[in-house]
Amino acid sequence: MAVKKLIFIILLIIGIAFTFSCKKNTEQDIIGTWNRMILDSSISHIKEEVWEFTGSSIKITRTLTPPGSEPFVSDSGSYIVKAGITKKYIRTTGFQFAWYNNLDWSIERLKAGQLVIFSDRDHYFLYYEFVKKY
Repeated sequence: MAVKKLIFIILLIIGIAFTFSCKKNTEQDIIGTWNRMILDSSISHIKEEVWEFTGSSIKITRTLTPPGSEPFVSDSGSYIVKAGITKKYIRTTGFQFAWYNNLDWSIERLKAGQLVIFSDRDHYFLYYEFVKKY
């Protein structure tokens, strides 16, 4: 009986350590500037959208399609990385516009300069792909 408890405690400690190490790596990997790939033709008026993750804040900058358009900050807020046993999330808060506020974005892919996140806002599925700017 004592052996089973000891094995359980050891596995629990390993699981907690693994979860926190994955969270730390994700926090470090996500910091930087990311170009969002515009995949939806209904927003063709957006030429470029850039998300900049710094520390615990996000700044979203857009450039519209008319020639000569200047980039402008369309929104900004905060984020935290949350790690579960099998999934990692980005929680966004503090945005001026409600669209990105209080969302949990599941991280589908974060490697080799690619970031793919998805979420659900009022039954509207959000799926964003990014390429890291170096």
